[in-house]
Amino acid sequence: MRKRGGDGIGGVMGAGHQDFPEHRLTMRGGKQGGTDNERQAAVDWLMRLRNDASGDQDWVDFDAWLEASPRHKAAYDDTLAVWSEIDQIAPAIKSRLDQTGSPVQLIPRQASPNRMTRWGLGGALAAAAVALTVMPFAGSFLYSQQAYETARGETRTVVLSDGSKVHMNAGSRLTVRMTRGERQVTMSDAEAVFDVTKDPKRPFLITVGDRVVRVVGTEFDVSRRGGDLAVTVRRGIVEVRPHGSSDDAVRLLPGQRLDHAAGQATRISAVDPEDAFAWRNDRLVYRGQPLSVVVAELNRHFAQPLSLADPQTGKQSFSGVLVLDDEKAVVERLSLLAPISVMPSGTGFAMRSLGASNR
Repeated sequence: MRKRGGDGIGGVMGAGHQDFPEHRLTMRGGKQGGTDNERQAAVDWLMRLRNDASGDQDWVDFDAWLEASPRHKAAYDDTLAVWSEIDQIAPAIKSRLDQTGSPVQLIPRQASPNRMTRWGLGGALAAAAVALTVMPFAGSFLYSQQAYETARGETRTVVLSDGSKVHMNAGSRLTVRMTRGERQVTMSDAEAVFDVTKDPKRPFLITVGDRVVRVVGTEFDVSRRGGDLAVTVRRGIVEVRPHGSSDDAVRLLPGQRLDHAAGQATRISAVDPEDAFAWRNDRLVYRGQPLSVVVAELNRHFAQPLSLADPQTGKQSFSGVLVLDDEKAVVERLSLLAPISVMPSGTGFAMRSLGASNR
């Protein structure tokens, strides 16, 4: 847990060495956050995980590094604290750049040697320096909007500036905007698992159609496909409310799922949240869902398109678990689990209910 305390150890200086006393990189007191080398490693991990090229193996390696020593966790916590402080002083940095175009530096403020040594001034300034090197100015991600997208068959993990993780399913698109008071995500046609870093002062808001999902810190899956919204909670509490209104807000607890379509009543049900999260392990779990939903989901994962021979086949209910490996093998398993026939059709496969006419 991070605690505030002590005097500031850094100030923002620009052309003419004008100080901004209202913006300080404040000390995070308490226990020592690791050695200088461990703090530098924490900075390296922060930059590595924020890179768009990072993947699941990076997170496996990072978890192993965190668990190797309690000092690693403390060092990473301190690094995130400095990153948060940089968020706060970013407007002053940008203002100085806009006014003069001169370089802006983070330089040490006068402080006692003991305090500077205890925090590890080198590690703190290293974190700041890396942050300012990676981006034109530290506040750029505060006020800009960035879009993320996955192609057919592609999944992706995005690490946001606050440490929150977004695991995107195939064929998804979303935008993220981080501000001083809020963390904002907009989803259109997408599915993603969110593991949100707790920050009571900056709620995490996800806009999905006519609903807004509001959280402080939790883990949950959000799916919006074809205008249908589903929210499944695995950890924490999630609030779902109409867009632009706090009326009719619904609070979801772990093991609960919300289903909503525009113009229809919202449904809440008790579920096994692992079903919604199964796609992260290359599995799709269905319990009494129409084949049209199954086909649409498979088409986001495989190159050869599946089609339904007639509307009645698409309405047929399906329950089962599909392992996402080879497309042909998946289609064969599906034909064994459901009373359908599957035939090659052009560049893909066509499904027909065994009870449907072949004419």
